[in-house]
Formats: sequence, structure tokens, C-alpha cells
Amino acid sequence: MMFYAAGLAIAFYGLFVAAMSFWILVNPESWSRAATYYCRQWYMHPVEIGITLLSGVIFLVYAPQSISPTVFKTVGHFLLALGAILMLVPPSRHRQFGAWSIEKIRPVLRTLAVPWLVLGVLLIWFGLGGS
Repeated sequence: MMFYAAGLAIAFYGLFVAAMSFWILVNPESWSRAATYYCRQWYMHPVEIGITLLSGVIFLVYAPQSISPTVFKTVGHFLLALGAILMLVPPSRHRQFGAWSIEKIRPVLRTLAVPWLVLGVLLIWFGLGGS
């Protein structure tokens, strides 16, 4: 049951990544404004930490039954380490970095969206048991 729930969570995460990528491809300015607005909200830091840690756990739970256990374990450990590092960063610096990085990648957003769209589709496929 837990494996099935983890697979669905990975597929849902893939759907989210694919939707964000599609939004960037269609209207990068709109996405950029929305992402910058999100980065300035007080809740951005705890939400990012929570999602990162939860995603790491989900990848680790799903890894043994996945098509590529080593890759899923590596991603899971990376996400857990990233979540731990984010806990050490002051929220104001994290929000500042988020807004700054969106501004820096704005010229290449559409280019970056293509591989992220492919990643989103792959995560959906893997999460639903693709092989």
C-alpha cells in the first residue's frame, strides 16, 4: 500500500513539473511573475523545506520497487540532504535567492522548460509503474 501511494505521489509530482514546464513554454513572463511573488511570501521557506524532505522520503520508499532503484535512492538522499541544508538557511536569504535566481534564468526559461517537461512526463510514467 505504501509503495502504491509513493508511486502516485511521484506521478503527481511529475504532473506538477510537467504543468509548470508547459506554463513556462506558453507564457514565461506570467510564470516568472507568479514564481517571484511566491518567493516573496513568508511561507515559501517552510513549504520548500517540507516538500523537499517529503519528496526525498517518497523517492526512498518507492526506490526498491522502481525501474531504477539506485537512481531513485540517489535522488531521495539528495533531496533529504538538500532539505537539511535548507533548514540551515535563514528564510529571508532563501526568499531573496529564489527571487534573484528567477530573474537570472528569465532569458533561458523556455529552453530550461523543455528538459523539465520531459522529466515530468518520465516521473509520471515511473510513478504509474512504467518499465
